[in-house]
Parts: sequence; structure tokens; C-alpha cells
Amino acid sequence: MKYFPNALLNNEWNAPRLYGTKHVITLVLPIYIKNSVSGNVITTKIYSSEEYKDEISVITKVEEEFPSPITRINNDSLYEGTTKTTKTGRSGYTISTHRVYTDEHGEEITEYVDLSYYPPTETIIEVGTKKRN
Repeated sequence: MKYFPNALLNNEWNAPRLYGTKHVITLVLPIYIKNSVSGNVITTKIYSSEEYKDEISVITKVEEEFPSPITRINNDSLYEGTTKTTKTGRSGYTISTHRVYTDEHGEEITEYVDLSYYPPTETIIEVGTKKRN
């Protein structure tokens, strides 16, 4: 988990890249943001008091997608021309998070919150090398 200082509210702090699948942001308004990855789906959940439910929204955007690296391994128990996927990987992502709210003058404000990195996982494919008789 990662805790951010309240200075984030007035743009005094630059968030570093995060490596992992979960983080917590503490703000002056009580809000908890949890990002997670399951398969090829990134989920953002926002927890807060009912009192603040209409005051802040969070926007996430895929900034960059990284393909799953593929590793091919020879397998002499599989016939030539056949393959077998032994591990299915997933793409990786860089995700930006912004919060949007209306200030005391009625202007909509969008502020950068964080940039998260979700690394790709490897796909392993076995390639047959066994000769057919």
C-alpha cells in the first residue's frame, strides 16, 4: 500500500510511478481508491462517506499497453509442427488516475493523482521437435 500526502490536493507533490497492483490515496476528504488487476481487467474501486459521494469522481486512462512477452521452448515429446501453451500471460499497462471535482466557483477541476504500472506476464509456448516416423 502507498499513502500520499495531503499536499496532493493543491498540486504541490509529484507522484512517482508505482509498481504493484494496489495503492491507497489519503486526501483531506475521506476517500480510499483501490486499483487491482485480475486477468486482463483493471478495476478501480472508490470508497468514501455518503456525505462526499457527489463531490469527487476519479478517471482512469490506459496510457500505454505492453504486450505479453512470449517465450518458446523446444519440447521433444511434442511432434514437429505442434505447439502447446503452458502458461498464458497478460498484457501490461500504464494507467493514469485523475480526480475531477467542482470548486467553490462552480468550475470543474481535473487534477493528476497518480501513474500506476502493471507489468505484463509471460506467455510460454512449447514447440514440438519430435520427428514423425
